[in-house]
Amino acid sequence: MTTQTSIAQVATMSPEEIAAEVGTKAPATITDDIPEEVRKRAQEMLERIKNVGDRDIDARNSLTSEAKTFGTEIRRNIAHQSDLLNAPIKDIMGNNQDNGGLSKDLLALRAKVEEINPNKFDFSESSFRRLLSKLPGIGSKLEAWWSQYQSVSTVINDILTNLEKGKDVLAKDNVTLKADRDKLMEYTWQLQDQLQIAMLLDSELAAWCANLEAAQKKYIEEDILYYLRQEVQDMQLSLGASNQAILVSDIIRRANEELIRSTDRTLNVSAKALQTAAALQVALAHQEKQMEAVKATNDMTVDLLKSTAEKAKTQGVQIVKDANDVSAMIEGLKQAFGDTIEAMNLLDSYKQEALPAMQNNVNLLDDLNKQMKEQVERNTK
Repeated sequence: MTTQTSIAQVATMSPEEIAAEVGTKAPATITDDIPEEVRKRAQEMLERIKNVGDRDIDARNSLTSEAKTFGTEIRRNIAHQSDLLNAPIKDIMGNNQDNGGLSKDLLALRAKVEEINPNKFDFSESSFRRLLSKLPGIGSKLEAWWSQYQSVSTVINDILTNLEKGKDVLAKDNVTLKADRDKLMEYTWQLQDQLQIAMLLDSELAAWCANLEAAQKKYIEEDILYYLRQEVQDMQLSLGASNQAILVSDIIRRANEELIRSTDRTLNVSAKALQTAAALQVALAHQEKQMEAVKATNDMTVDLLKSTAEKAKTQGVQIVKDANDVSAMIEGLKQAFGDTIEAMNLLDSYKQEALPAMQNNVNLLDDLNKQMKEQVERNTK
């Protein structure tokens, strides 16, 4: 079978083309290359029909019943196997008609990925916002973005889990399809043999009964050939249907195998890459925030160093200038020395001026003491 054949193409293929793809026979070519074993079985049945007696009612009824049910059991088995094969076909065709669930999941994932795209997310915050972010329950923009990433991560994990489950289902389907296909192939080969026998019998009986008596000919044509040809038609239809079912089964199995490999690639590459990319973006965002913190610290340090150096320069020069400037001190000392000398001069002048007054006071006190002594002595006598 060519890998390019699709289920849609099978509907346009002829029975001969389908049979060629499957490796069986088409109804129109069933009498080509009939095996010797099949010819032998047809000949044995033909001899039984030719040798049945005119009055052997049981034998005649048995042959008629056999003609009515010729290939029925095999056709029933084929129909059962075809039903098993058709179930996945219906499911697949139904899913092709409506991928609503999968489409919604993919659209939801795309929307969430767009939300966490760092190229579209503003991580910058004002000083007031950074202050608020320290409060419980407020959080930073980076934390809000990380929360959105976690939401995306959950969606991705759910999709990965569903992909794994879907892959397992496909693998189990292929096991079932292969087993059913192999069994159907066996039934198809049996049906080919039965159909070849029936068509050989039809050809031989039609030629043989042409010269029979009316009663015998009527029995062969109405009780054997009629029912036999009905079975031939049913077997031809069943053969075409089974060939188509086998071909479709092969297409589905090969498509499942490709889909399983595609799922593995998605699980191992695409989805993992999406998870990794999102995680890397979080790490890069953390890195950016740390770089901002380091830069802010460095800027503050530089500002402090510049301010300290400027102050040291100004204050140091002033200290040296003040330390070496003694003019104010000399002027102060000069004023102090002048005031001291003036005070001493005033003190000397005061002393000189006070001496006569002090002598007068001494004389006065001496006179008073003498008078007091004389009075005391007078009173004691």
